[in-house]
Amino acid sequence: MKIAHVLTSLNLGGQERVAFDLAVEQSRRGHDVFTISLDEGRGPLALEYNNNNLPVIGVKRRNDGFDWDLPKRMARLIKQHQFAVVHTHNPTPLIYAGGPAKWCRSRLVHTKHGINPAGKRLLTLRRFSSRFVDAYVCVSEQTEEVARKNKEASPNKITTIVNGTDLERFGFSSSDRAIVRKEFSISDSAFVVGTVGRLYPEKNHRLLIESVQDSLSKDFQLMIVGEGDERAHLEKWIATLPNRDFIHLLGIRQDIPKVLSAFDVFALSSKNEGLPIVLLEAMATGLPIVSTSVGGIPDLVKDGELGLLVPSGDVSRFGQALLRFGNSSKECKVFGEAGKRYVLTHYSSARMTDEYMRVYVGDRK
Repeated sequence: MKIAHVLTSLNLGGQERVAFDLAVEQSRRGHDVFTISLDEGRGPLALEYNNNNLPVIGVKRRNDGFDWDLPKRMARLIKQHQFAVVHTHNPTPLIYAGGPAKWCRSRLVHTKHGINPAGKRLLTLRRFSSRFVDAYVCVSEQTEEVARKNKEASPNKITTIVNGTDLERFGFSSSDRAIVRKEFSISDSAFVVGTVGRLYPEKNHRLLIESVQDSLSKDFQLMIVGEGDERAHLEKWIATLPNRDFIHLLGIRQDIPKVLSAFDVFALSSKNEGLPIVLLEAMATGLPIVSTSVGGIPDLVKDGELGLLVPSGDVSRFGQALLRFGNSSKECKVFGEAGKRYVLTHYSSARMTDEYMRVYVGDRK
């Protein structure tokens, strides 16, 4: 089967990782898999595609308003390659590739990876584009509820496939822990709260920092991995904090499995989410989780068993949950081991790929 995944970019986000893991697994199974990137094929994941011999087609998109020429170029590209399946990830790829895929008689599968908030005009455009889909896939039951409530697609086309990822890449390494901590002058005995994610407003990194700022010291530190529009604002604010030396902004890292080993607990403070791949990666590493209870996260992180969940926006309770793990290495180990067993059993890339391949051929779940 000849398959095209269409992405906005090749950045290190959850939707990009899902598409990459799907492409890798589909290629292993003998399918002819391409990835079309609407930012000319740029981004940190481009190297990983190249290392796995997965072709990337870079397409240029205007960023100053709607690119009226892009649907025509997408149609020519899809027709040229005669893709059996065009799989779009999140709204922008659907808007630009949905109609062209249907015009070229490709089967069109779309994945909604998050809440994807939108104003009335954009939502109308997304609803129009979804008329072309053969299947509209959501990554969690909560995401599906949002899609149905917003009437984002025909009800009989909406389904859910829970995310999975290649978890074999993740696992605790004491040597990696030492290397990364030495890079930031953090002792092995210090308790480190860590997170990985784009520095965007919906990730609410400010809540995370506020929740720990009174606890920060050489023995209790915070590591934040990621880049984004919020970085300058966060840096300016952090510079005013008395314990700023114990907050580390790492930027983009290509060695996420290694960095996760440097953490003692993984924190996610988002205002909304679908089903974050990074939580699967953290749990596969053996890290206990503290997260806001949003999106599909409660389905993954069983509160009180695999991690601790906190209402979105509750700074005090978020900090208390982190301190609970900070004060008990035994609880860290118990929660971490339980989470690792759970994700390795239920959230593999192979299971996710099996479910998507059934949708590709019209065998609905």
